[in-house]
Amino acid sequence: MKLQSEILKDEISALKPSSEITVSEWASRYRMMTPFDSPAANTLFDINRVPYLKGIMDKFGDKNVRMMVFLAGTQIGKSNVMMNMIGYCMSERPGPMMLALPTKESIERYSATRIDPMVAASPALNPLQLKKWKINEKHYSGGVLYLASAQSSSSLSSSSVEMVFADELKDWPSGIKAGDPVKYLLDRTKTFPYTKKIFMASSPSVEGDQIDKYHKSCEVQAEYYVPCPHCGERFTLEFAQLKFGDENFPFDLTDKDDPEYWNAAKKHAYYQCEMCGEKITDYMKPGMLRKGEWLLKDLSPIPEKTESIGVRLNSLNSLDLKFGDVAFEFLESRGDREKLKNFTCGWLAEPWMEDSMGIDADDLQKNVCDLEPVVVPESAVCLTAGIDVQKTHFYYSIWAWDAMGTGWLIHYGTVASYDEVRSIVFENEYPIQGSTETMGIWRAAIDTGGQYREGEDGELFSQTEATYNFIRQYGRGKIFGIKGAGGSNSGMRVKMSMLDKLPSGRALPGGLALYLLNVDEFKDTLFWRLDQDDGEPQRLYFHKDTGQDWFKHLSAERKVFDKNKWVWKKVRKRNDYMDTCVYNLALIDAQFGGGLKMIRGKAERRNVEAQMVDLNKQIKEQSYLSGVHHRARDGWIRRR
Repeated sequence: MKLQSEILKDEISALKPSSEITVSEWASRYRMMTPFDSPAANTLFDINRVPYLKGIMDKFGDKNVRMMVFLAGTQIGKSNVMMNMIGYCMSERPGPMMLALPTKESIERYSATRIDPMVAASPALNPLQLKKWKINEKHYSGGVLYLASAQSSSSLSSSSVEMVFADELKDWPSGIKAGDPVKYLLDRTKTFPYTKKIFMASSPSVEGDQIDKYHKSCEVQAEYYVPCPHCGERFTLEFAQLKFGDENFPFDLTDKDDPEYWNAAKKHAYYQCEMCGEKITDYMKPGMLRKGEWLLKDLSPIPEKTESIGVRLNSLNSLDLKFGDVAFEFLESRGDREKLKNFTCGWLAEPWMEDSMGIDADDLQKNVCDLEPVVVPESAVCLTAGIDVQKTHFYYSIWAWDAMGTGWLIHYGTVASYDEVRSIVFENEYPIQGSTETMGIWRAAIDTGGQYREGEDGELFSQTEATYNFIRQYGRGKIFGIKGAGGSNSGMRVKMSMLDKLPSGRALPGGLALYLLNVDEFKDTLFWRLDQDDGEPQRLYFHKDTGQDWFKHLSAERKVFDKNKWVWKKVRKRNDYMDTCVYNLALIDAQFGGGLKMIRGKAERRNVEAQMVDLNKQIKEQSYLSGVHHRARDGWIRRR
C-alpha cells in the first residue's frame, strides 16, 4: 500500500507535461550551434562529438532525478550541456527557471553570447520568446528564465523557481549577506518539492569547496567507463595511466624540466590499459567513448528512482584534446604551484588537496644552503625586496631569483626609518658569487597597512599616508605599494587599484597605483615552494647564517579547515618575515606587471643583441633597466 505522500507525489508528477523525447534527442534535432558555441556554427548539436554527455543530459530528464552535480574538466562541453538542458526545458517542460552565475558581468556575457544566440538560432525556441526579454529576466511561452548573480542575495531570492542551473561554483563567494549562496539558491525550489530540477556544474577548486561538497552529498557518484579496444575490460580514463613515450621516445625522465622533453612527450604520449597493459592511441579514443557508459564504481548501473546523482569527467575524455595535449599541460605546469593546481582542478576535475599547511621552525633547517649571506648566486637574474611596515620599524627580506623562479634568501633584518628603506632599495649593492660584479634591487614592495607612528615632534602620523608619500617621492617604477586582500578561489592573485586621495581626504594629483595581493594564495605558494625537493625548480633556499628569528616568523601560521573552508591562522604573534616573503613572491608573479616572464623575455632578447652590438655601448644604452641581471652583464651590475 502506498503512503499518502507517495500518492501525492505521483499525482503531482502526472500533472506535469510529459515528453517522449530525451534531452540529447531534443538537442540533436533542434539545438542550432552558434559561433559562440562551436566552430561548427549553423549546424545542429552533434552528440557524436561529445558522446559522454548523452547520459548526463538524459538522466537530467529522468522524472525521478531531482539534482545532478557535474565535476567537469576543461573542453568537455559543460556549457553546452547546460544550454541543452535550458533549451529542452523551455521547449518541453516550460516553467520558472533560474540560471545562477558567479558575477553580474558573467550574467551579461552569458546572456549575450549563449542564451540569446541559442534562442535566435533555434526554430524550436525562437517562437517561444515573448516581448519581456531582458538580460536578467527572459519570459517565454509558459515560463520565465531568471539570471542571478551569486554575489547578490536579492537576485538569488527574486522568485520561486522549479528548475535551477548553477555554473562555475568554484568562482562563487563562500558567503554573502544572506548566508551560503548555494543553499540560498536551492531554497528557491521549495515550492516544487516533487518536480524540481537542480543542475550544478563546475570544475572543482579545493577539497571541501561547494561543488565538491554537493557532489559527495549525492546519493550516488557515477563515472564514465569505456571499454579497452584490446581486452574489452571497462575503466575510466585517468591521468595515472597516461604514458609520455614509447621505445622510440628520445628523452628520459632526467630531462623532464626541458621544454624539448615536453614537446617530445606531446608527440609520443599514449594511454596504457590498466588491465592488459596494451597501448591505446588517440585514434582509438572516439570508438571507446561512443561505447562508454555512466556506471558506479562497482560497474553497476545507476539505480532507478535515484534522486541525486554526482558525475565526474576529466579532460582525458575530450575529443578536442589528444593524450599528448594533456601530457604537455602537466609537464609545463608541474614546476609551478598555481599552474599545477589549475591542471589538477581544470583538466583532471579533481579538487586540489590542501593539507594542514605550515612548517615547524626546526623543519625549515632543510632549506638552509651553503650560500654566504648578502651574496647573490651566480645563476640569479634579479633581486627583489619585501618590506613590512610596523609602528616603530620596518622588517625586510631580500631574495635572489633565477629565470625559472628558484629563490634564495640573501639578506633580512629590520631598519628604523624611511631613509634606511630608501638605501636598501636604491643604494645597496650585493656581490655576485664568483664574480667581481654586484647587483642592485630590481623591484621592491612595501606594505601600506594602517599603523600610526610618533614623529620627531611627538605627534602621531599615519604610516599609510607616510608610505604613500614615500612611494610618490622615490618610487621611480622600482618600489610599489601593496596591501593584503582577502583570499578567494577566483585565480586573481594581484590586482592593481588607482588611488586618487589619501586616507585623510587630501587629493593625490596624478593618482597612485596600489597593488592588492591575495595573501592566502601567496602563503599557499610559499609553503608549497619550501616543500619542494632540493634541485626542483621554484624551491626556496635560505643563506647559511639564517637565524631562529627567521624560522619562528615563518612558522607562525597554520592553514586549517574551519567553517567549511581553509583559512590561515596565527599560532605565534610575530609573522612579519613571512609577510615579506609574500611580498617578494608577488613581485615575481606574472600578474604583477609580467613578473619573471618580463625578465626572461628581456634577457633572451638582450643576449641576442649582445652578439651584434658592442657590449660597452649596450651597457650605456640599456642602463635604465636597473636591477636585472643576465649573461649579457648590463649596466645595473657594477664591477667592484
